[in-house]
Amino acid sequence: MKFLFLFRYGSSFMDNLNKKTNYKILQELMESFGCDSFREFSLKFKIAELNLFRLKNGLLGKMSLETALKLAQSFNISLNKLVSLFSSEQDLGEMVIPSQSISQDYQNLQQKYASQKQELTQQFQLSTLETLESFLLQFPTFIAAVNKNPDLPAARLLPLLKPIEQLLDNWDITPIAAVGDKIPYNPLEHELMEGTAQTGELVEVRYVGYRQEDNLLYRAKVSPIY
Repeated sequence: MKFLFLFRYGSSFMDNLNKKTNYKILQELMESFGCDSFREFSLKFKIAELNLFRLKNGLLGKMSLETALKLAQSFNISLNKLVSLFSSEQDLGEMVIPSQSISQDYQNLQQKYASQKQELTQQFQLSTLETLESFLLQFPTFIAAVNKNPDLPAARLLPLLKPIEQLLDNWDITPIAAVGDKIPYNPLEHELMEGTAQTGELVEVRYVGYRQEDNLLYRAKVSPIY
């Protein structure tokens, strides 16, 4: 009777044990990146939450190689390490792709991602250069003119800076106040260069800060008004 029970339910017991082990490994990996849940890790690394549940449930062997590679890269581990952590002997038995083929596919995917990264970088650089074209072409000439004539009015430089303003606008980067503005002190957006100030007290902007949409890039540097 005892043997019959193990025969019927032993496999289910081992499956549940593996799931618990997989979940513990997943938790440790996610926590190392500051994530406490599948949802948080999914949003942070653009990984389908469903694939994390598949790992938890021991279904790595049923994933595509590309999906497994993406998961490994998100966890900052090798594909072999991912397989050793989350694959059972049964999973490995269900993988019908020869190891040589897996290695070749893995190399092909790496080359694909490297090529895509290089292409995106080049596109970004070309787009930036197009925006800054007039500045790049005219600024060296302006510097040469200033060296020959130190009294050349600095105001003539201002039109050359328009492309930089356009670039910041294209990237949704906006300044925090303007130099000389007198604004209520906010320690979340302002950095005191000297003295002290309480939240809400007027301060003067010495150096402009910047935000990109909802993200703070640089706090504006300010001084108290006495």
